[in-house]
Amino acid sequence: MLKEGEKGQATLVYIKEDPAKWKSFDKILLKPVQVWRGEESNAKDMDKEDAELLGRYLWSKLNEELQKDYQMVDKPGPGVLVFEMAITETGKSMPILDLATNLYPGALVLSQGKRLALGTNSFVGEASVEAKGTDAQDGTLMFAAVDRRGGGEISHEKSI
Repeated sequence: MLKEGEKGQATLVYIKEDPAKWKSFDKILLKPVQVWRGEESNAKDMDKEDAELLGRYLWSKLNEELQKDYQMVDKPGPGVLVFEMAITETGKSMPILDLATNLYPGALVLSQGKRLALGTNSFVGEASVEAKGTDAQDGTLMFAAVDRRGGGEISHEKSI
């Protein structure tokens, strides 16, 4: 089902080939971003409040981008794509700062300055995310993606 993503996409992707169904979506129900902290996860030692903050931050960035093209809703209904995302692994550094480095331009400028001076980015770490989108009416899986990137590689402009 999942296949290797093309340049600019997630590492593994599935996109349902159904142009008519895709055209029917004009609204998105964005579920809260989860941070999985199970026993087998590198994120298991992350403080609960940090995990919640990270999830809320990523949700707000996703919401900010998606609302440019879609009406954001809080209930399922006709024309609604349900979007779910989870951070499934984190590296050994500070994940909230990793995310800020890669999503917030001011932090990126600071990170690039550090890289020029010291040879490494600020807050470098890794993160793995999984995402899926389903039709709110019938539950059809429309897309799925799995991605793992290092601190200097993560970008909110990557497409599914």
